[in-house]
Amino acid sequence: MKKLIALLLVALIALGAFAGCKPGQTSTGPTEPPAGGETPSGGLATDALPTDPPEAQPVYGGTFVFPISRGPNTLLYAWITSGTTNRISSFLNDKLYIIDADGNITYRICDDMKLSEDGLVYTFHVRDSAMWHDGTPVLASDICWTRNIMYHPDWFMALQYEIPGTWEAVDEKTFTVTLEKPDPSFLFTVMDIMFPQPEHYWADEEVASYFSGPKSTQPIGCGPFKFVEYKVGDYIKLEAFEDFWNGRPY
Repeated sequence: MKKLIALLLVALIALGAFAGCKPGQTSTGPTEPPAGGETPSGGLATDALPTDPPEAQPVYGGTFVFPISRGPNTLLYAWITSGTTNRISSFLNDKLYIIDADGNITYRICDDMKLSEDGLVYTFHVRDSAMWHDGTPVLASDICWTRNIMYHPDWFMALQYEIPGTWEAVDEKTFTVTLEKPDPSFLFTVMDIMFPQPEHYWADEEVASYFSGPKSTQPIGCGPFKFVEYKVGDYIKLEAFEDFWNGRPY
């Protein structure tokens, strides 16, 4: 009888402990404050939570090496859509501006743009600090020349894209684009296709040789990095452009 009573008491104690547990939990006895920074609820105390590491500050210098599938036969990003060419020469060139998902303009080579009331004339201003990699300033005439040379009959991509309007340099840093009719997609088209090139660098070259001539793999741009050397089948070397309009790149 004593054994039976003892067994019943043990069963009642176990049943009571089980009834006090949440589904999926087991009883752990009295709820003493746990050690190790835990709270009675099983979470971590606030002072024990891991903190984010301090934000890394960018530094100048160093070398970044990355592989490409094959060497490009041209680095003229302005007029070619090869993936390898785009990947490399996107460091070398820059855009007039970029447009975010909300339609806001962030100026790059240009620092201002005005539109006439009738929606036909865009007036752009080239920032004074925009420089080509050879140290000469980026001019409004360079940008107009780039647009117009894209439609030269000897240029092999002349019929593939269209940037509308008549492009004219007003002075060294100002140019206008005059449309025949308002075009709501104009700014997006220019952003996607226009990568200005230095007219003075190409002036003594035949247009037909732009794609395959020596200068096509020794380009001059106005982007954050400049061309140093291209050893075919081995490597392409670029370096930070100290006089980049937005400051020396990291």
